[in-house]
Amino acid sequence: MEDHEFEFVNPPSDNLYCPICREIFEQPVITPECSHSFCSKCIYRIQNSTCPLCRHQVDSFSSIATEFHVTEKKAATLIPGYRSELDEHLKLCPYEMMKPLIEKMKKDSSDMKKTIKKLQEEILKLKTETHRARSLTPDLISHPHTPECSLIEERGKEEATSPNTDRKTTKLPARETEWDIESFQCAGTLGGHSRGVTCVLPWTEKNYLFTGSHDTTIRVWDLNDVEPDGVSERSVGIMRGHFYTVWALALSRDKKKLFSGSSDATIKCWNTDDFSCVWTCPAGNGKVYTLCVKDEYLLSAGADRAIKVWDIETLECKKVLTGHNDCIWHIVDGGADMIYTSSDDHTVKGWNMTITLGQRIVSIAVGCGFICLGSHDDCKIKVYGISGEYITEFVEHNWEVWQLLISDNYLFSGSFDHTIKVWDLDTFQCVKTLNGHKGYVHALSLSKKTLFSGSGDKTTKIWKKFPLDQQTTNNTI
Repeated sequence: MEDHEFEFVNPPSDNLYCPICREIFEQPVITPECSHSFCSKCIYRIQNSTCPLCRHQVDSFSSIATEFHVTEKKAATLIPGYRSELDEHLKLCPYEMMKPLIEKMKKDSSDMKKTIKKLQEEILKLKTETHRARSLTPDLISHPHTPECSLIEERGKEEATSPNTDRKTTKLPARETEWDIESFQCAGTLGGHSRGVTCVLPWTEKNYLFTGSHDTTIRVWDLNDVEPDGVSERSVGIMRGHFYTVWALALSRDKKKLFSGSSDATIKCWNTDDFSCVWTCPAGNGKVYTLCVKDEYLLSAGADRAIKVWDIETLECKKVLTGHNDCIWHIVDGGADMIYTSSDDHTVKGWNMTITLGQRIVSIAVGCGFICLGSHDDCKIKVYGISGEYITEFVEHNWEVWQLLISDNYLFSGSFDHTIKVWDLDTFQCVKTLNGHKGYVHALSLSKKTLFSGSGDKTTKIWKKFPLDQQTTNNTI
């Protein structure tokens, strides 16, 4: 990803950026029907023959020049050509001709599939009870006390493992939840940014919200002033200082400092009293994609493949953790002494174990006894146990999932398909789809009763249960 880094003397025009990957065009192509431009590799990843921007049907999609990524077992190669050439090849391909036979075999084995599905559902139910029991008894889970990564690999098997029948079944208490998922709706929209929103961060004590954007600014919103109808564009503060996209935001525990990470390879510290910049530090040799406050430390990571540990009080770098071989997308606090990181090197590290997937991991959420992962290479969310054992996967998104959050046994997922989905981790079912954004969902954040989402459509949306009671009026978080 970072092999082709370059700098412009003057900021490039927005027209030079691909609307899918938000990077400078590589091998650009134009859709004939609606005249939208994309990188050839990006447009090839779409799941159907519609324009990702306007959803216009692209009838001549097969004539768009691109590269085919052909995989044969563990070998892979890039074949330049046209989609129409691939269609012609499939007409003569002997493997394609075998499909009717394969379909017949699938039909003959339908009874066996039903039996397997029933057994898998029973296994998942038992595993859910086991993981919920573990989350209620955290003292049974061994956490490391040193941030050293020993590469103990837990392979991402594509099958559920059998439950441990020797364990005594625990009767779990009825779940009480803050979320009323069935009545969840959009309770307000924030505009103001001139480009897509990349990160959102609530400040619960003051009922404020911070948003970062591709437009290089950080905006501060007073949620008491947000109207449920229309788009609110008046923020109470704008922080300027970064030269490129603001990717990450984090608040210190005392809420006196706001930290921001950017594509300009710096971390800035802002005073939350007057929103002035009090500290700027080079954070390495590449973009800063993720920040995480853990105890008295700030952790940062990004394109330079390392995790830097900063003292929040002195703003000094105390330690550098290495182990990943490619860009790091997310750092997540795992509780106790644990942190989890996801990377383009196809691994998720728990800093005493490694889960190897063979895919670029762009999102991660940890909680309720689960590790949930989103891949850049498909639209699936994979679910693992806290020890790294594979459990199941969710497949309802149409584009890759860039944001994951867990709260109260619900998983919230934000995708480039413009939607947010809510998954019940008791039943492993999608229980709600939140529609409203007209661009890629690139940021999610949770408060006690509220979900915030930031999108490539330049807006931030506030989601709450309806009807709003007296306590939630004025978007109180």
